[in-house]
Amino acid sequence: MPALLPTPLTRFVGRARELSELRGLLPTARLITLTGPGGSGKTRLALQLAQAVSPDFAAGTAWIDLTALFDPAHVAAAAAHQLKVNAPDDRSVLEVLQATLHNKQLLLVLDNCEQVLPAVVALVLVLLDKCPALVILATSSQPLNVPCEHVYAVPPLSISPSPREGDLLKGGGDRGKSESDAAQLFIDRAREVLPSFAVTTNNLALIDSICRRLDGLPLAIELAAARVKMLSLAQIVDRLEDALKLLTRGTPAQAARHQTLRTVMDWSYQCLSNAEQTLLRRLSVFAGSFTLDAVETVCDLKDVGSSSLDLLSDLADKSWLTAGRQSEADTVRYRLLETIRQYAREQLIACGEMTVLQQRLLEWSSALTEQAEPQLAGPDQTLWLERLETELDNLRAALRWAATPEAAPEAAMAGLRVAGALERLWWVHAHLSEGRAWLSTLLAGNARAADPIRAKALFAAGVLAYRQSDYAAATVHHTEALELRRRLNDVRGQAYSLNNLGNIALDQGDSARAESLYTQGLELRRALNDQWGIASSLNNLGAAVFAQGDYVRAAHLYDESLSLYWQLGDHWSIASTLNNLGETRRRLGDGAQARALFEQSLELRRGLGDQRGVALVLFNWANLALDERNWAKTAALLTESMTLLQAGHNLSDLAGCLERYALLQARRGQPKSAARLYGAAEALRRVLGAPLPVADRLEYDQGLAEVHAQLESGSFAAAWAIGQTLTVDQAVAEALADKLAEPLSGVNASPIEPPALPILRLYALGPTHVLVHDRALISTDWTYTKAKELLCYFMARPPATKSQIGLDVWPEASADQLRNIFHRALHHLRKALGQAEWIVFTDDAYSFNRALNYWCDVDEFDRHLRAARTPDRAQAAQQLEAAIALWRGDFAEDLDAGDWIIYQREELRRKYVQALIDLGTLYFAEAQYDRAVAAYRRLLALDNYQELAHRELMRCLVQQGEIGHALQHYQYLREMLQRELQAEPSPETTMLYERIRRGAEV
Repeated sequence: MPALLPTPLTRFVGRARELSELRGLLPTARLITLTGPGGSGKTRLALQLAQAVSPDFAAGTAWIDLTALFDPAHVAAAAAHQLKVNAPDDRSVLEVLQATLHNKQLLLVLDNCEQVLPAVVALVLVLLDKCPALVILATSSQPLNVPCEHVYAVPPLSISPSPREGDLLKGGGDRGKSESDAAQLFIDRAREVLPSFAVTTNNLALIDSICRRLDGLPLAIELAAARVKMLSLAQIVDRLEDALKLLTRGTPAQAARHQTLRTVMDWSYQCLSNAEQTLLRRLSVFAGSFTLDAVETVCDLKDVGSSSLDLLSDLADKSWLTAGRQSEADTVRYRLLETIRQYAREQLIACGEMTVLQQRLLEWSSALTEQAEPQLAGPDQTLWLERLETELDNLRAALRWAATPEAAPEAAMAGLRVAGALERLWWVHAHLSEGRAWLSTLLAGNARAADPIRAKALFAAGVLAYRQSDYAAATVHHTEALELRRRLNDVRGQAYSLNNLGNIALDQGDSARAESLYTQGLELRRALNDQWGIASSLNNLGAAVFAQGDYVRAAHLYDESLSLYWQLGDHWSIASTLNNLGETRRRLGDGAQARALFEQSLELRRGLGDQRGVALVLFNWANLALDERNWAKTAALLTESMTLLQAGHNLSDLAGCLERYALLQARRGQPKSAARLYGAAEALRRVLGAPLPVADRLEYDQGLAEVHAQLESGSFAAAWAIGQTLTVDQAVAEALADKLAEPLSGVNASPIEPPALPILRLYALGPTHVLVHDRALISTDWTYTKAKELLCYFMARPPATKSQIGLDVWPEASADQLRNIFHRALHHLRKALGQAEWIVFTDDAYSFNRALNYWCDVDEFDRHLRAARTPDRAQAAQQLEAAIALWRGDFAEDLDAGDWIIYQREELRRKYVQALIDLGTLYFAEAQYDRAVAAYRRLLALDNYQELAHRELMRCLVQQGEIGHALQHYQYLREMLQRELQAEPSPETTMLYERIRRGAEV
């Protein structure tokens, strides 16, 4: 599990009996709670047990540290974060956790539960109920009091009743070993602060006396042992005697031990110098670990006349705090034990310094985040993201103070700056919901904040809302931010807001508006010479034109963007653009290059901890595996992608994953599952207001056609309807439950053997793309532009003589000119295709050699239309759907050619229009009115003046019971014709309207 066990800084001493007893409980216990007062060693015992039994659990052990938490509302979220499980807005964190841990045989340790006990109880009850293989080990000062709980009261360390010299000394000299665990702990810790500390027959009795007076409590013993540098053992015994008399009140044993610990703390605190006491109090303002630099800034020890480093060292030596680092290169970080932090906090409050220290922590947080923010888009972004993540507990404490009513207006505004500056951390490290919550709270409390600060916070809130597919909120935030930035004449900020409004438009299917917004932003950024901004706008423009199917232009834009990002060293943006470029190369048929780009992007995104980014790369890589008909790899990639997107609540991306899994199921011979998943994805897109991207329409339609080809219409409709009722989690669960290793039933029980891939593929319905051996040809491959036109000519027309070709392709050329330019174009064409045999010359005519292994969408389009001429309505509909799915636009629409291509475009468009009309007629006859409506709407999207389609759409609406909608549609048609053509609807259309208005049968 990701929540690794912490590494102890000191040696574990004793507790052999306790470890044995606890190991004996584990095979039958589901929940063990270690109870005892603060300082009794619960956490250290739990850690030692977890390390010892980890091999006994298939999924190992995971550690959840609740030390820094005080708000019960954050317990489940903290557990989810430490387990790398993100909490979406529309599901409880408990549900996400139980789903993640459901089948894992895992020991889960919940450490320091007492201050948030009700929330811990709620978490434990859900996990025990929903995760049958899970075992929980909790530490708390009191039991959780839930069913099946085994309460294990952690006893004090064993204490020797009297020294026995023969047992204490081993090996001669001055080295001794006591049977008492408590004495061994004292000796071990004393030697840490004073390596020359020696155990003798004379001082062992004093050690045992100290341990007995401290009731064997580990923390108290450790604090006492730290004094050996300053006091003799006899002096320590004397001081403990005085302190114990102060707090002897005859309370129950557990309370007495708690008071004994406070006695040690009070006594130890009084032993500190004034400077040490001051620093210890002020350190309690930190909620997590801290660095020397942070201490020097926040604690401000000018009034005590001592250096922070010296005082920190003294406090560490005396066991008031711990110090450590993960590697030699890391900065040393300090941490107060929680019990000590609480004690020090009481002293801080009593001294009246709390408000001042909280304000200093907020100022330090503001300075840190403002220093970090520009670095989060540069070459050191990974280091800065990790630094902010390490400081997150302290940053949260600062934000918590800024959000309280007691905070001054300046503090509240500073908190808003901090939350806004953390924008990239919130989404790269998947703290989306938390970031939105802080921004929402602080924006609400800072309605009169300075415009630049408020604009920045609104922008950050918009980014986080967008990344959770909350387009309505994202639009509101970004629009308000844009208005403020225009008022401030903040050109750079305007570009950012325009860019993000373009992202929303693109996700919602309006690629033309997205392109316009991106272009406006690019113009502003070019005027500013903002290199990073230019790169970002180019990348987004690439996405907009990609969505419109112009993959060649998209690739050029991505290349230009990537070049700038490499110069800037922005690894996150490099990873994003690599992924975009990889998908573009896949669409252009260059699978090898696409795979290499995906590999680079994935490595970068995993290194950044960008979970959504990882999911998007996996999704695109799955598309490539699907192209290669590698079902198992496709399923594995989509499974990981869906899991990450579901955890991050990235719903629009998740809809795309469901659609791809549906296509996988269709190709594996699982049409009912495919239909359900398609239905679920469509319902999700409808709720989100995020339609299918235009660029994905071809593959989507091909998948639907494959499902229709495998199912009768009634079975498809039933499965689709079921899918429409599934929740997001249910749809994902259906996909994840599929096991590719299990044999499939029916005629497609084995994966379909992929046919030999065509050597040549030509896409000409829309922008032209030519692939040879799966490599997309680019402009330099053709050398001469007429060579590409000539290929389209041969593919679309019957054999033709040179003179016929000349009249069509070079109508202005003379006979002599034609001879030269024709043979030059033919030479370049054959060279681009890789072999001369693609174009043959027989019977004085040139033609395309259809005997070779090729594929062309125009030929496939015509083949499906021919197959649709069958009396079997269901079969005819399937063939029409397949033909329509191939249509990406007019024939070779990117070529500027002669009249021949215009005639070809008109003929193919006529066939496409007729196919839509025929399909709508078939579905109407079968009472499948929703699918008929879809066919007629596609026809109107192509040609809004098709009155036949308008009339049939009105008939469908009536059959669906939407009479009012049908009447409104007539009014829309009438107004459109009057406005644009100064014409009225045809008499037939008006007659239909009157019949509908009267309620007559239509």
